[in-house]
Parts: sequence; C-alpha cells; structure tokens
Amino acid sequence: MKKVIGGLAVIVVLGLIIKQVWFKPKPAYETVAAERKDLVQTLEVSGEIAAERQVTLRFQAGGKLSWVGVKEGDRVKQWQTVASLDKSILKKNLAKFLNDYMYQRWDFDQIRENNLVTSDNYDEYSFSNAVERLIEQEQFLLNKTVLDVEIQDITRKLATLVTPIAGVVTRVDAPVAGVNVTTTDAIEIVDPESLYFEAEVDEADISWVAVGQAAEIKLEAGEDKLMEAQVAWIDFAASTSDGGGRVFLVRLKLVNPDQLRLGMTGEAAIRLNSREKVVVIPKTAVTSKDGQVWVKLKQGDKVIDQPVKLGLETDAETEITEGLAAGDEVIIGGNKNRGRD
Repeated sequence: MKKVIGGLAVIVVLGLIIKQVWFKPKPAYETVAAERKDLVQTLEVSGEIAAERQVTLRFQAGGKLSWVGVKEGDRVKQWQTVASLDKSILKKNLAKFLNDYMYQRWDFDQIRENNLVTSDNYDEYSFSNAVERLIEQEQFLLNKTVLDVEIQDITRKLATLVTPIAGVVTRVDAPVAGVNVTTTDAIEIVDPESLYFEAEVDEADISWVAVGQAAEIKLEAGEDKLMEAQVAWIDFAASTSDGGGRVFLVRLKLVNPDQLRLGMTGEAAIRLNSREKVVVIPKTAVTSKDGQVWVKLKQGDKVIDQPVKLGLETDAETEITEGLAAGDEVIIGGNKNRGRD
C-alpha cells in the first residue's frame, strides 16, 4: 500500500513539472511599431490676453460732470472727445485772469509812457534807479498775469477727455452727467487690433524661444479651438511669477484676434523645432545607461537589445536617427505577468 501511495506521489510531481515546462506562459510584452511621421517639439506655457494699446483717461482735477459721450462697448475714433466737466467756473476764472492781464497791461504801458519809453532796449535811456526798478516790477507783474491766463486755459482744456487711440470702451466709472467726479474716476479704452497673448516662460526654457516661432493657443473660453499665433517679442529682463520663480514675459501675436476679450486665459504651445517624415517611437521604449542608448527590439519570438541614436525629442516621443526602421516592433512594457526580466 505504501509503495502505491509513493508511486502516485511521484506521478503527481512529474505531472506538475511537465506542465510548468510544456505549458509555461510566454512573456506578454506590450509592443509598438516604429512609425515614420512628422515630429514637432513644442513648449507649453500659460498666459492671458493683453493689449499693446490701451489707455486710462482721468480728469486732472475733480468737478461736476457736464456730459459723457460714450458707454461700455462703444467704439471710438482717435482724438474723439469722450467726456467733459462743467466749465462754467473755469470760463469765469479765465475771464477774471484776462481782466487782470488787461489791467496790468494798461498800468505797464502808462508807466512807460510817463517815462517816454518807446523801445524794450532800456540801455538807450538814462533812468534813475527808482524808475528802472518800477518799470521792471511792472514787467514782472505783467508776466505773472500772462502765466495766470495760460494756466487757466490749460486747466479749461484738461476738463475735456480726449482719447489718443481708437478702440473699444471697456470701462466708464461715471456714466451719468451731473454727478461729481474725482481724479480716480476713469474711462478705459482698448484697441482690439493690438491684442496679444502674454505668456510666462521659465528662465530654464527661455533660450529655446525666438522671435518668429509659430505657436498655437487654446483659450479656456475657446471650446477647444486652436488659434494661430507667432512669437513677436521677448522681455529682456526677468520677472517674478506668482509662485516666486524667475520668468520672462513673451508676447504672442495672434493671426486673427477677433472674438477675443482682455484678460482671457489659456495655454500656448510654442513650436520650437520640427522634423518631417522621421522614424518615431515612444520615449518609454528607450533605455539609457552610462552613455549607451538602446531599445528592446522584438524579432520573431526573440527580444534583443538594439543600440539606437536619438534625434528630436518631445514630451512623449523621440526620433530615432539610427538603429530602427519604420515598422520595427519595440517593447514599451515589461512582462505583464511577472514584470520585466
């Protein structure tokens, strides 16, 4: 009986060994075929829509608002008058200073007439010191009244707001005439033709960016629509980002700025480099160590380490300049059952 049990045990063990040898599952690797296609290297950056030409108009002094000729959303022309203060007091002050000027002018002319002065070259006359000082004093007073008139005229002109640019009105703090305004109340105007996308580029990446590079912009409010743009300007001096890092501001000029609004945020992909019709594989298929680079190439039932040379790289893919051809299968994952051997 013991011999029978022992024989059965031997048979069972041999059966398990034969099963493991004959029916051992083959390693299941995830493979991908190298393909020939265009490869584009981009730099992803964040930013928002800004304007190169925008103005904030404010009165130099407070006062009663006489009229407002614009409202938010209106389009205005360059040098168009947009608002004015009540000039009643300003006009009366100007008239007063003009009267002061005329009074002083007559007084000055009378003193010159009394002393028989007919030219401005006083060296031609033999004045006493008292008379010379009197004439000079009257000249100073006359000059003062002239300045008073000029200053009042400037003040009157500053009571009218005129836009130096054409554009769209985006802000009107005091839209109703008759209210008192201060120097903080403003009217803002933006030229929509000058909109651009301002991005922050990390100082570690700025050396890759150059004026003229193409870009694509996707705005948060753009419903996945991609907008064409081009790098137009790179800040010479670094700035500090909200996170405290060092960044450079880069302006991307939009090819078609229609339907944009100031302050819209989004992402931009700046095209740094490209290759046409090159052999490309995922970067996860590449292994490197001690200056050597290779991939695991599947040849029939075998897997070999194939040395390769890399070219242009993106975040997900890399160009293979030597070692692979389009259609070659490379491993991008280890044994799904046991892990990489």
